[in-house]
Parts: sequence; structure tokens; C-alpha cells
Amino acid sequence: MRVEETYSIDELYQKVKDYDIVFTSEAAMMSALNDRLEKPILGHFAVTPMIYTFSQYQNQELLQERGLFIELVNNTDLSWKQSSYLLDNVLDCWKNEGSLDNIKQYDEFDTDSVQKVIDVVESTDNVFRMMQEVEVESSKDVAVVNFDGFNEIDKQVLPEEFDTFEILKDEKKELSEFKIYNSGTEIVRTVVENVEQETAQDIAVVLNQDSSYSTLVESALESNNISVMRQESLKEDEDLRTFIQLLRLGVNSDRKLVKDCQPVLSQLDIDISIEKNNDYLSEVEGEEIDEFKDLLKEVEDSKVKKVLEELDSHIDTELEDDFRELGILDRQVSEEVVNKLEYYLDTYSVEKDSTGTGVLLANSNSSAVVDRPIVFYLGMDSSWTPSIPNKPWIDRKEED
Repeated sequence: MRVEETYSIDELYQKVKDYDIVFTSEAAMMSALNDRLEKPILGHFAVTPMIYTFSQYQNQELLQERGLFIELVNNTDLSWKQSSYLLDNVLDCWKNEGSLDNIKQYDEFDTDSVQKVIDVVESTDNVFRMMQEVEVESSKDVAVVNFDGFNEIDKQVLPEEFDTFEILKDEKKELSEFKIYNSGTEIVRTVVENVEQETAQDIAVVLNQDSSYSTLVESALESNNISVMRQESLKEDEDLRTFIQLLRLGVNSDRKLVKDCQPVLSQLDIDISIEKNNDYLSEVEGEEIDEFKDLLKEVEDSKVKKVLEELDSHIDTELEDDFRELGILDRQVSEEVVNKLEYYLDTYSVEKDSTGTGVLLANSNSSAVVDRPIVFYLGMDSSWTPSIPNKPWIDRKEED
């Protein structure tokens, strides 16, 4: 079986190393090419159109999609769900067709609500609008890697003249022999057997992070004292989960079972035997548990900001500014506020910086470029194929 072969990062670097600026649509490709620079440079070498735009307006605070959402919920009468849905579609159409107003050509989006979104995008300092205005110096020699991966907003940043470089080679490669394994556990064992502490930094494992492989690989590596690193979203952060769970317990504290409170109790260093899991919290006695009951009562009667302050010694969240901008920080804790907070975090994934060293666990749904000498691909199936949105400006046959 023959498959298309890609250029390695080293091969691509050799092709573009003499250019002043190299544009790529992938942040991972940008980082990989920059890591190969032989000496420091002023300004940019490899860069994405969006990051280039931020650098040209570094004295201005340019909004991204999350910031535009906050502007919409604070300055229009649109609901949170309307704001996120319409903003997503306005930006998606713009990226596909190259014009902010094009979405109104479609009857279902030719509405006053859509116009409100367009008005906010046009009237705010945001990176999407500035990408239409930024210019690259004509004296710069510019290369573009994988031009087909650029959306129409990205393309507005590019100069009139540039050289393009593809990531796929013209020839195809014969697949080497492969082995059939009897189970996922056997596959994971084979991967771990080929990883040592000394080589961990050279290895990546690409998998669907929602699959069973993810937890199997991570636990197997850690049991062998091999460190791992992976990108996490802020909503996976244990402190933030504790905060949200506490808010929800506070507004629904009546007749709550101990087992429903255990994750929060654990984070607050309150130990209650699992033998009491099926008891109602109100029926359990003890100094620490009484303090916890008082805390839940206080949560129910407090503003979000007050709860954050009360938990300051136990948790560390990074979203206080977002809460303030969303108008949540000074709101009374309620079911509505908790639902809005969860909706915001589910809709606008806030990525945490990956830290440390070790085997890189990369998500198959977001990792187009993995810059490690040795890469294992586990559980490759149809879930790795990006779904094609059902939107009127997208030609599904062409995307297939």
C-alpha cells in the first residue's frame, strides 16, 4: 500500500531558512521551524498570520473570539447562546468567504441579530478586523508553507508576492510491514516498553484524548516513572472544577448525599469516610463537616467574588478577569450564574500552557504537526477525521 509522504520539519526548514518571514497557518509548525534557527534574530522568522498581526499592534489590546463574545453579552440584548452561536457563524463565514458581510446573503442569517454581531465586530479593536489592515514590508522575502491551509482572513495578511512550499512530497511511499495486536492493552505495553527516561523528550504519542488509550498510556508511563506532558483546557483544571462544583452544591445543598460532595471535600482537605457516602450531608456530624455546611450556606448567600476570596487558600483559578468582564463576579450565586459559567467554559476552551518535560501526549483532533523524532499513533480510526460543518457557505462535496 502506497501513501503520500510529507516533508520532515528539517527538510522544510532547509527550504525556507533563507527567507525573512515564513508564514504558516499552524502554530505548531511555526514553533518547530523557529526551534531550528541557528542564531537569534530580531522580529519574526516563522509566524502565523494572527500572531504577526498581534505583533504589529502590540500596544493595543486586540480581542479574539472570547473577547468579542464578552462584548456581545455586555452590549447587546442577545442571550449568551445567541451571542456564541451567531458569532461563531459570522466568523466562520468570514474565514471561508473573505467578507464579514457575506453571511447576510444567506436567508437564515439575514437578520437584525446577525447585524448586531457584525456591528460589534466592526466597531471593536479585534484581531480579525486588524488582519484586513496589516501589511508586510515589501522589502521582505516571504515564504508560505502549506498555502491551502490558510483561511480567507489569514490570506489578507500575506503580501502580494511570496513563494509557496507544500508539506506533501510529489512521490508516494510504500507502507512498511506492521504488526497486529490482540488488544489495546498489548499496544500500550509495547509503546511503554520502547520508552526510557533518557529518550522521553524525543517521543510523542498521538491519540484521541477521549479514548481509553489516553488514560492507559498516561498511567502506564507514570507507573514507570516516565514523565508526560499534554495540553489541557482550563475547564479540566482541578481547582476550577472544585470552584464550580462548590457553587452548584451551594445552590442545591438541600438533601445532598455525602458522595456528591466528596470531590469538593477532598480538595478542601476534609476527610469523611466513604462509609457515609449514602448518608445525607445534613445528617453527618463533626467539626469539619459543620464548617463545610456553613460554607455551603455562605455560598448560597454570597456573590461569586466573595466565594473566590473564601477559597483563596485552597484553589487558584485564572479567570477572575473573565468573570468580571462577563458580569458574573459581582452576581449573587444562583443556578443561572453557574449554568452560564459552565456554558462559557464549554464554549470557549481556554488552553493552559503545557509545562515540564517528558513524553508528549498529543490530541489527534488538534495536532497537525508533532515535532518529535519518534511518534506513536494509537487508535487511529474515523474519529480522527475532522467533521465537516453543515453550513451553507461550505461545499461539503469539495471538503470531502
